Amino acid sequence: MGETLRIEAAPLTGDDIALLRRCSRGKTLALMACLLIVLLLISMTLLIAVLAVSE
Repeated sequence: MGETLRIEAAPLTGDDIALLRRCSRGKTLALMACLLIVLLLISMTLLIAVLAVSE
């Protein structure tokens, strides 16, 4: 119980690098999807506003 954990620096393996790339790619795709959803919401809001004013 009195032992402490020691964290040692280890070089990244090829599997580690591939995992980091996959995570980074996933974050980029998620960001692009969120941006697309926000743009769609903005365009729908503008469309509804234009239709409401034109009546």
